[in-house]
Amino acid sequence: MIKDPLTWTEIEMKNCYSLYLATNLWELDDSITFREFKTRIVEDNIFLKTNHLLDGMDKETYNPWEGGT
Repeated sequence: MIKDPLTWTEIEMKNCYSLYLATNLWELDDSITFREFKTRIVEDNIFLKTNHLLDGMDKETYNPWEGGT
């Protein structure tokens, strides 16, 4: 089940955004800003399904390049 983004902590939001950036860098897509990411994650269910929280994203030590902590 996907956690409601309105209940995400700031750490979870930043870690999810970090993974989004790492994925887009890999795919060479245009990235959006953190502010735009936060808005889209709350308003766009399809975007949320693609960019949901993963295990370990609640920790400051999360590393998107390693897929976890």
